[in-house]
Amino acid sequence: MAAPQQDWILDETRNLWYRIDYVTRQYVYQDGTTLPLPTTQSPPPAQSPPGARPRTLPGSSIPAGSRGPAASSASTTPQVASPRNTRTTVVSSDSSKSPTYQAVSGKIAITQPVFVKRSEDFFQRFQVIALRPAELPHGLRSAVDTNLSDLRAGNETFSGVRRFVVITEANQGYVLALPILTYGGQGVAADGVVKHEHGIIHTHSADQKPPFPPPLKGELPVRKETGMLPTPIRVKLRDLSEKLHRCSRINYGQPTSIPITVPVHHIGDVARDSQGPLLSQAKYVRNHKRQEEQREVAASEEDPRTRQEEAQNADAAFYQAEYHKRKAKGQLEIEILQYLITVYQRTHPSLSWNEASAIVQRLLRS
Repeated sequence: MAAPQQDWILDETRNLWYRIDYVTRQYVYQDGTTLPLPTTQSPPPAQSPPGARPRTLPGSSIPAGSRGPAASSASTTPQVASPRNTRTTVVSSDSSKSPTYQAVSGKIAITQPVFVKRSEDFFQRFQVIALRPAELPHGLRSAVDTNLSDLRAGNETFSGVRRFVVITEANQGYVLALPILTYGGQGVAADGVVKHEHGIIHTHSADQKPPFPPPLKGELPVRKETGMLPTPIRVKLRDLSEKLHRCSRINYGQPTSIPITVPVHHIGDVARDSQGPLLSQAKYVRNHKRQEEQREVAASEEDPRTRQEEAQNADAAFYQAEYHKRKAKGQLEIEILQYLITVYQRTHPSLSWNEASAIVQRLLRS
């Protein structure tokens, strides 16, 4: 709920904004409700020096010793971020389930129970959740604190957020989840992104046309490149004010362990008809990466002499094929040799002409 004006204050108990009307001596709420100001005055703060300005509550003009609305019985005053302070930062409160967030520019930040700690029973497979990497343990924070985005919940926008889709039940205090990224609105067209390890995730309804946001032109595979995984994943939202960006992509190649103690926001759940494809595509990428790792290990353990022989055989096949192709076109022997020696010397610039000539002739005879 955004503050209507700068001098309004949030009453967390009612989740309403109010202001103090000193003319009528009453609290005036945004919905029109009014409450009288207390008739008795609280004593001034102890040991205030003469002429000193009264200490005020954060984000308000009310002296720290004055009372708030009668219905707000909390022992501490809610921390309300000043509307003038719109830096994209986060202020955590260890004693509260609901940290105080400072929203992105143009938004008013208030304390809301959006990111809360959950019980172990809360976490289920196929949930789509959001969390703030700043609240993760240091060992996990660096793995997920890139490509952060904003979260809109109700009328509020929170910055520094990462979204995940959960693919396992809670086990030993953790769930395994796949990150949801937009890569700055570029999708898998962004530099360095492996397209075939990603897939579309969206919040279109089942009867919506088109059934999912089409990929960007730059996301389509180019020659000798494998594109994104084939089946888009549909999410059913719990809060209709939270929409996934049209370039949201699941990174199936980066499964991440999330501790169940971190405060999370429940965005929605994977639709029933998308649950099977989600798991099968995650398994496909996992197996593909495992096979690539096994090939890399086998290549590193291979005898260097064997690799050298394979490279020489490949060179011999290339130069022999090039020789016969030019011979069939009627070129003279000396012209063909000069061309092949020039090609070899170009790829081996440290060799002299005579050294390159000897190697090329040996390759042609092998």
